[in-house]
Amino acid sequence: MVVPSEEQIQALLNSEELARASRLKSRIAALERRRRAYGTLQATVDTGPPPPTYFLIRGNYLTPGPEVEPGMPAVLSDPGGEALLAENGVVGRSSGRRLALAKRLTETDSRAAALLARVRVNRVWQRLFGEGIVATSDNLGRNGDRPTHPELLEWLADGFVSGGWRVKPLVRLLVTSTAYRQQSRLPGPEESRGHKHHARVAMSVDPGNRLLWRMPLRRLESEAIRDSIMAVSGKLSRTMGGPAIRLDGKADGMVTVSIPDLAHPGDRWRRSLYLVGRRNYNLTVLSVFDQPKLSMNCIRRDTSAAVLQTLVLLNDAFLLEQSRFFAGRVSRLARDPGQRIELAFRLALARKPSRQELSWSRELLERESRRRLATADGPEAADLEALASLCQMILNSNEFLHVG
Repeated sequence: MVVPSEEQIQALLNSEELARASRLKSRIAALERRRRAYGTLQATVDTGPPPPTYFLIRGNYLTPGPEVEPGMPAVLSDPGGEALLAENGVVGRSSGRRLALAKRLTETDSRAAALLARVRVNRVWQRLFGEGIVATSDNLGRNGDRPTHPELLEWLADGFVSGGWRVKPLVRLLVTSTAYRQQSRLPGPEESRGHKHHARVAMSVDPGNRLLWRMPLRRLESEAIRDSIMAVSGKLSRTMGGPAIRLDGKADGMVTVSIPDLAHPGDRWRRSLYLVGRRNYNLTVLSVFDQPKLSMNCIRRDTSAAVLQTLVLLNDAFLLEQSRFFAGRVSRLARDPGQRIELAFRLALARKPSRQELSWSRELLERESRRRLATADGPEAADLEALASLCQMILNSNEFLHVG
């Protein structure tokens, strides 16, 4: 078989054909960089009959006792119910135990299904309100907390089961409820006297807001904070799928996106969902905002308020870069300082600035413009850097980092 070399092929082509071949090679290289690569797909399969499980005497695997048959715990078994057995008519080498367990857990009017529905509804409630009706969402048993609204939990679980175990109608029901649509903040000076009185009474009776007399104030998750910053700056990449974005650990302890490993320059601003997740190796801007470790199951995220979070928001290279992008976006859409301030508030906080906030923002822009005029390349560059400082302050605000 004759295999000509690249030099021999090029020698036979004229100038026009060489130019066309070069263009095609460039296009092929660009497409190759964006091609999805899935690598090795790992799967769990049955390799034979399930091995026997023994009761271990004093917990020692070297002293097995009698064999334990597959079955449901007594507390979840109905009176007179049978133990969990293998499904009849299973295909292949599967024991059918997983399918049997799934059917037993969702069997109508069973104890197991009742507990499963309560747990699922409580998790959805926790996701939307910050804390579940049962605060210990990983323990709805005797050692867990008592539900704050037991009748509500039962009603929601019953509707969840009768609705076919569908989560979307449950979420729609909760987010359209009066409890979810409450404000988080306490009454201000402009509120009515009656509103203030009711808030004082509620605060004295339920200072922890366990009875939900107002919406709990919740901070965004670490991934949502990073993605929201990039969305406001206009740099968020909404590309779907593809390989994970690799991270780079610096000598000073900072963990950033690995620029050399990117298939496309814009991938550095992809959603946090596509970042490589490792046991103790998370992006710095995510770690300081309580990114959970992958070495354990995270039932509920912890929320802390640490000085390091403010220092990162003020000094991290990612935040400084995104603030400049945010300022560039605002400057392209508005020319007047007042319009720029209003647009920045609208993009980041979805509202107009108050009169006092507008005054503070104007003062900040004027002071920063004068200060940066000595180092910037002209007045326009100084104004843009001053606007970036204002944008960074808005991204640092509690209103941006919290859901009210």
